[in-house]
Amino acid sequence: MNERRHITAVTATPLTAQSLQKLRAVCKRRYGENYTLECLQDQELIGGMQIFDGERMIDGSIRGKLHTIHDALLKAQTDAKQGETSHGA
Repeated sequence: MNERRHITAVTATPLTAQSLQKLRAVCKRRYGENYTLECLQDQELIGGMQIFDGERMIDGSIRGKLHTIHDALLKAQTDAKQGETSHGA
């Protein structure tokens, strides 16, 4: 892999020195020395981290987990309403 990768890590609070060291170690294992790392903050994440690697995004944020739960609850509610109308009409 000769292409230099730009990795963006977004966290709610600044990374500790230990967390930054671990993140760099993961990037080095995956890309060798062939990457740049940018660390940004977004308090709306609540906690956790989002990592952007080109077109790919890994969402380990609390906000992302809450969105997943919200979507699942909405789907369950919609499915339940559809079940009621198909059986009760």
